[in-house]
Amino acid sequence: MRPVCIPVTAGPVIGSAPPCGLLRAALAALLLLLSAATAGAQPQAGIDALIAALRFDDLLPVLRDEGVAHGAALWQDELGGAPATWTAEVAAIHDPVRMEASLRASLGAALAGVDLAPVLAFLGTEPGRALVRLEVSARRAMLDPDVTDAARATAVRERGATSSRLELVEGLIAANDLIESNVGAALNANLAFMSALLAGGAMPPGTTEADLLRDLWAQEDAIRAATAEWAYSYLLLAYAPASDADLASYVAFSRTPAGQALNRALFLAFGGLYDTISAEMGAAMARHLLSRAL
Repeated sequence: MRPVCIPVTAGPVIGSAPPCGLLRAALAALLLLLSAATAGAQPQAGIDALIAALRFDDLLPVLRDEGVAHGAALWQDELGGAPATWTAEVAAIHDPVRMEASLRASLGAALAGVDLAPVLAFLGTEPGRALVRLEVSARRAMLDPDVTDAARATAVRERGATSSRLELVEGLIAANDLIESNVGAALNANLAFMSALLAGGAMPPGTTEADLLRDLWAQEDAIRAATAEWAYSYLLLAYAPASDADLASYVAFSRTPAGQALNRALFLAFGGLYDTISAEMGAAMARHLLSRAL
């Protein structure tokens, strides 16, 4: 069985990448350090405003649809066409209301003590507002495999030449650490999925957690390459209508303390969410595989 491929949100760029840096222990340590340094939580009004500015009402249904599509692909790899019961279970695991509740709690904790005024000022006015809208629209568009293929082809051409647009996208990727952070988050999600399969009795007899880690690390380079391909494809598609000046302002914001705090908080929140989702997907797949074997 192939590992689960989870898109992870990066912030303030609502970007994502396929599987793949930090392992779960490192992420847990970072969460502990963050919570120790910033007791309490961000006031709910600030989180409400942030969620509205990041257009979660539009984004989370797209993430659900991504999850359902990925669930169908997982089932197809193992068993052929997916039954309605599996599709419904995957949709429930990716329920937008449930995801928002998780993200609200995580963001509230991760942003405790952070002044959200500069974050909301950027995201709530132009060009921040327009750029977030473009990010969500591109994410929705890439649910269509033909759009994804076209975006990849465009990214290959763009990366083969020097341009101001490519330099700005590379600046955004570097400022938000989009490649390595997504690699780490996806490695964590993959491990959660495979560990749940193992716990559910759906792995070959004798398989150990050490075997899962070894197999996962063996895929790291391929995962990193796929992550970079996705990131460039997505970002170049999303920002195609934007001006270089608007993107330059996004890069500048991402390098500020407020932009960095938001980026860290979003990676922590979505990383934790997708660890949970991946574990639930693995447990669900194990149940289905075992029931079909009976």
